[in-house]
Amino acid sequence: MSRTITITLTDTEYKAMEVIAYSPQEWVENVAKVRAQKAINSIAEGIIKQTLADGGSISGTNEQIVANATLQTAKEITDAEDSTVTP
Repeated sequence: MSRTITITLTDTEYKAMEVIAYSPQEWVENVAKVRAQKAINSIAEGIIKQTLADGGSISGTNEQIVANATLQTAKEITDAEDSTVTP
């Protein structure tokens, strides 16, 4: 499965992107994919370490490990923290 993320830039923002990138579209896609891969590797590393520390075993690629994991999203974590803060 894949997801499409769309962003809207003003004409000035796009003009600035054209100055720093040959293709603003490819640049943005690359940034997102590289950041996602770093997150995949970091999340998988944590899962692997915890599983091994608990005496378990684990196999698969980092992508498979993360795809099969039950994870809280950043939004879920933030919302939970916000609901515990008292004014």
